[in-house]
Amino acid sequence: MDIAVVGCGTAGPAAAALLRERGHDVVIFEREPAPRPVGSGIMVQPLGMSVLDRLGVGDEIRRLGNRVDRLHGVNAQGRTILDVRYGDMGEDVCGVGVQRGLLFSTLLSRAERSGASVCTGWAIDRIDDAGPNGAWVIDERGRRAGPFACIVIASGSRTLLRSAIGEPRRCVEYPWGAWWFTALAGGVQERRTLFQSYEHAERMVGFLPSGKLTDAGADTVSCFYSVERAREREIRQRGIAWLRDDVRRLAPGFASIAEQLVSWDQVLVATYRDVVMRPLCRGRVVCIGDAGHSMSPQLGLGANLALVDALVLARCLGDVDQGSSSDEVERALTAFSDQRRRVLRYYAFISRLLTPLFQSSERSLAVVRDLALPVLCRAGWSRRQMLEAVCGTTGGFLGRW
Repeated sequence: MDIAVVGCGTAGPAAAALLRERGHDVVIFEREPAPRPVGSGIMVQPLGMSVLDRLGVGDEIRRLGNRVDRLHGVNAQGRTILDVRYGDMGEDVCGVGVQRGLLFSTLLSRAERSGASVCTGWAIDRIDDAGPNGAWVIDERGRRAGPFACIVIASGSRTLLRSAIGEPRRCVEYPWGAWWFTALAGGVQERRTLFQSYEHAERMVGFLPSGKLTDAGADTVSCFYSVERAREREIRQRGIAWLRDDVRRLAPGFASIAEQLVSWDQVLVATYRDVVMRPLCRGRVVCIGDAGHSMSPQLGLGANLALVDALVLARCLGDVDQGSSSDEVERALTAFSDQRRRVLRYYAFISRLLTPLFQSSERSLAVVRDLALPVLCRAGWSRRQMLEAVCGTTGGFLGRW
C-alpha cells in the first residue's frame, strides 16, 4: 500500500522502516525543514530494545549508549526510597541510557535505508479521508499529497491531526514539567545507575548516564530537574547560579555535573500531557506514540511504547495490499487498536497514580511514597511487579507480554 506517516520523532521512522519491510511504500512528512532531535537523554527499556533489535539497530544503540542496571532514588534525608535492579529479571536484562540525538539519527537512517521517502518542510494540518480512492494529507500552505491507503499520525502529544479520528477521551496538561541539560560524565562513579533525589514531592533532580552521540564523542550524563510550570519565570529570575546550587544541594555526589550548568542556553524545557485516544483509529487514519497515548515520564516508557506501536501496526497491516478495500484497511487498524488497548490503559493508570507522588505540592503524598515504596521494593511479588512495569513486560493488570 501507499502509506503516509506524519511526524519524524521516534514512532514515525520506526513505523516507516517496519512497514517498508512488509512491502508497503511509505512517505514520512515532517514539518521541520531539517529534522532534528528534541530533548536530552532518554532511557530505552528492555521493551524498546527488543524492537530496536528487530530493526537491526539494537547493537549500535548499546555500543554508544550507557548500560543502566539500577534505578536508585533517595529522599532529602538520604534514605533509599526507590531501588529497582534489572538483574532480578535476568543477568542480561538492563536499560540503556542514550542521547535523543542518537536514537533519532539511528531510526531516521534506518527508515531511509529501508526505502522510505522523507518530505521535509510539510506542516500537515489537515487530513481528508472522504474520497473513495484513499486519504490525502494537506499542509498549512494548502499543498496536498495522496491518495494514501493509510495515514499514520505520529506527530506527538500536541498534534491537532487527532481530529481526523475524533476527540480524545482525555487531554490534560500536567502542571509540572522538567528542565534538562546534558553534561560530560567526568568523575561520576555510578555509571550504571539512574539516580534521583527527592525533596518532598516538590523537588526532584535526576541523573541518567546517556552515553555518546558518536564513536569520537565523550560519555555524557543527562540531568533533569522537576519544576512547577507556574514557577518557571520565578526560578529563571533567580538566575542560573541558583539552579546550579539547588542541583548541587539536592545531589551533592553529582557536584561535578552541576558545575557544568553555566547558562540558560543549556537548559531544555520539557512539558507533559496525559492523552488518551480510544479507539486509536477511524477509517484509514491511525494514531501511534504520544499522538495516541501521551503520559507523564515517571516510568520512562513513552518512546518504548511508541516503538511497540510501530511493530504491532506493521504486523496488523502486513497482509493488506494496494488492492484491498478500505474495509480491510479499517479492520487491520481496528485490530491494532484492540491489541494495544489493554497495555496502554494499564500504563496510563500507573503513570497517573505515580505522578503526584513525585511531582506535586502535596507533602502528605511524599510521606506515603517514602513509607510505601521501600517496602514494595523489598517484597518479592511487588518488587517483581515494579520491575516488570519498568521493563515494559507487563501486558496489563493480569497479563504479561
